[in-house]
This record gives sequence, structure tokens and C-alpha cells, in this order.
Amino acid sequence: DRRHSPPTNTVPLRSSSLAAHHQQGWWLSALHAPMLLDSVRAALASRSQTLLPSLHAEGTDCYRLFHGATEGEPGCTLERFGDLLLWQTFRDPPDMDPQELLPRLRDLVEDETGVPLRAVHWNARQKRQRSREGVLVPPGAPLLAAEHVGSEIGLKYRIDVPPPGRDPNLYLDFRAARRWLAANSEGRDVLNAFAFTCGAGVAALAGGARHVTNLDFSQSALDVGRENARLNGLPVGAFECKKGGLSQPPREPLGLPAGAFECVCGDALPALRQLAGLPTNTDR
Repeated sequence: DRRHSPPTNTVPLRSSSLAAHHQQGWWLSALHAPMLLDSVRAALASRSQTLLPSLHAEGTDCYRLFHGATEGEPGCTLERFGDLLLWQTFRDPPDMDPQELLPRLRDLVEDETGVPLRAVHWNARQKRQRSREGVLVPPGAPLLAAEHVGSEIGLKYRIDVPPPGRDPNLYLDFRAARRWLAANSEGRDVLNAFAFTCGAGVAALAGGARHVTNLDFSQSALDVGRENARLNGLPVGAFECKKGGLSQPPREPLGLPAGAFECVCGDALPALRQLAGLPTNTDR
């Protein structure tokens, strides 16, 4: 269940917690901080030449700045969501205190891209990495605005600091699909299965869809989806959110229309990974 209730508080990790983690061998990691910072710097320099200017020109301020799996440091990503810089680790974190590492990552991004960032957050995706609270640095930095939004292709999306181990509100890897839906949904009835926070549904309706039905098992994610539709001034009557999914038989209790949808948007990645003989959980 990908619940998306934002955390009530985000505070620096206490030094006592860091010491305890160190004693448990928590800092033993394949990520060597100096090499990591060099890799991030190279990635930022490359993106700053053409990619970031083109994204900014089209009204996009949510994007991946560093993808460790393809840029020499597997197990981590660095992403921008509006005013938020999100550092995510999927294996062991680097061998550097996050209170030192996160400001250095923020400074690198600001120096290379010229983008000022209001908050930087570390999201440890594996349970064994997590402390009881997230990390926001520098201590005392202002939190995100109560209704903080990011933008993609001119559309607005509600962005919160993700709860520990959970996904951010917008799946960056699905941008190509949202772009396609915005350009090809005019006059169509669209089913957005596995909708999460309804980003694909928002793109489809903004692109002229006649009606969009969003399905997801998480009510809190659908509530964020409704907020995303409101932020973009989309017609509420054409944007439907239903709790459930296509894997939940029978079909009728979901109240789906009897006729066929002209466009169905689904999450086929787990099935494709299985067909390819790859792990179906996470190996980023």
C-alpha cells in the first residue's frame, strides 16, 4: 500500500543515532563519497549544457539529476522536484555522514545548474537503512511550502517530502508516457490503471481527453491525484478516481463503464522484468 500521507515533521538525524548506526556497521557501503561526488558533478555538467535548459523551457522543474545505475554508482538517485532536492539510496548509503553529504550535494547542484533549492531530503528506501526520522539539512532550513508544487510540461503536481522509504509523488520514469498522453488523448475515454497520484490521468485530461478514470488501491494517493487535477483547473466531472485495481475481480463492482476505453494506461514494468528474467522487486 503506497500511502501518501506526508510526514508531520522532518528533522536532522541525531548524532547519537549516527553513532549507533556506525557501531552496527551501517556505514559499510559500496558508495565511496568522494567518487560519488565526482560522478554527480560530471552528470550535472553534462545535463546543464542542453537537457536542463530544454526542460526549463517547456515548464518542467521535476527531473533526475543523477542516476547511479547508469552513471557508475548503482543504488542511488538524485532528483529535483520543484524546490526539493531528493537524494534516494536503494542499497547502502555512502561512507559519509549525511549531515555533511547532503549540503555538498545541494551546493553541487546549485553551482552547476544555477537552481536555488529550498530543501534537501534523504530518502532511504531499504528498511535497514532507515532511522526513525528523515534527514533535512542544513538544520533550521525552511521546510517546503504547505502546498508545494512541481511542474512538468507546464502541468502542476503536488509534491511533498516522501515518508521514509516511500515513493515521491511523481514517477519521473513515466514522463514519456505522460508526454504521449498529453499529445494523443484528445476526445478519448482514458483508463489510468495503477494510477498512484494520477499524473498520467492529469496529462491525459489536460491533453483533451473526454473522460479519465483513475484506479489505485491507495485512497491517499488518489486524494493527491484530485488535488493535482484542481491545481491545473481541470473539469472535476471528467476526472474520476476509484479505489481498486484491475487485478481485483470482478470488474463490475468498480463501477467501470460497460464500453471499451479508447486508451488504457497501465504499469507493465513488473511483467516485462519477469519475462526478461530480471528481479521483480528493486535493483536500481
